[in-house]
This record gives sequence, structure tokens and C-alpha cells, in this order.
Amino acid sequence: MYNQITLEQSLFFINEQYVSDFKQLAKKMNPLLTISIDDSSYYNTEDMWVSAFNLWVLLHREEENIMESFDKILYYSSNHIMIKALKNDYYFNYFRAHPDTTLEHLYILSILLTKQINNWYVKILKIANQRPLIKRNRQRPYYFMHLKTKEQLQPFMKDQSILVKILIQHLNGSNEFERLVKKCCDEANFFYQDYIKNQSYQTL
Repeated sequence: MYNQITLEQSLFFINEQYVSDFKQLAKKMNPLLTISIDDSSYYNTEDMWVSAFNLWVLLHREEENIMESFDKILYYSSNHIMIKALKNDYYFNYFRAHPDTTLEHLYILSILLTKQINNWYVKILKIANQRPLIKRNRQRPYYFMHLKTKEQLQPFMKDQSILVKILIQHLNGSNEFERLVKKCCDEANFFYQDYIKNQSYQTL
């Protein structure tokens, strides 16, 4: 699925090289890290990969010079909220800025964060009795929704508004997301140190 990622699906102003670099890393490391979904996932498999790609871009040290697409913020408001939350997270920034962090390191974290954020979305949406929203989102070409017609966009934008309200409530009401990010950073570091450097590969 990572081979289907395109520049059009990026939430940032970047060039094609980022897409190529991510695909090369995915080809190299995909046997070690898998992305799979079930019937309760928020994203479908293709969009999980795109989510990982966008997180990988955000993790780059030169992120300060990488801007979000102003046009896409209007469509993907929930992603904008999550990007802001990650940019303000201590553990996320410490991991990204560490001098020993490699692109492989960032790739591992992007995959782990994607899976855990997906699970967190499902959890908080279920708490809010929004199971139908989860199903609708999984059936959409999520990162191509900005190309759809006005009629196709209306239910998507409504769902985005619902999710944004739920995200803000949980982000402001607890430190659960901060703990999620810390756990992913710790696991990414462990995976990299123990399996990549020692060449003892194991699928997560």
C-alpha cells in the first residue's frame, strides 16, 4: 500500500523527494513493521500508510521550514489539531531533535504513532457513541476528500467537525495522548536499538 502514496495526499508543502524517500524506507523496513486494520479501524489500510507518511514528514528536523497546506487545513481540521498537539509534545520533539535519530528511527516512530493514534481515535469515538462515523471514515478515500464534489464533502466535513470537538475535549481533559506519544517514542527507540542495530529483526 505504501507504493500508492502520492504528493497530492501530503498535508504539507513538500517536494516529491519526500515521497520517494519514504517509499524507499518502507520497502526496506516493511517486513519488520506491518500496518494492518480490522473492522473497527478509523482509517483503511491505504490511508493508514498515508498517515504514517505525513507523520514521518512532520518528524523531520527541518520541520520548522515545512508548512502545512493552508488549503488542506480547511478540509482536514482533525489532522491539523493532531499536528498541533504533536508539535507541542515534549517527547515528540525530543525524539525528533536527538542527534542520534536517523531516518529509519523516524520511520519506526511514524508507523507506531499511526497505529496507536488510529486505536485512540476508535476508543474516543466509541466513548462518544460515534461508531457510525468510524465506519464511514474507513470507507472513504480519506486523503483525497479535498478533491471531491461539494455534495460528497458535506458529510465528510460534518464528521471532521464532530471529531475535532471530541479531540479537543480529550486533549484538554487528560494526559492520555501525551502518555500515548511517550509510549510510542520509547517503543520506537527500543525497536531501533535492539532490532535494527543488532540486525535481530522481529515484526511488531
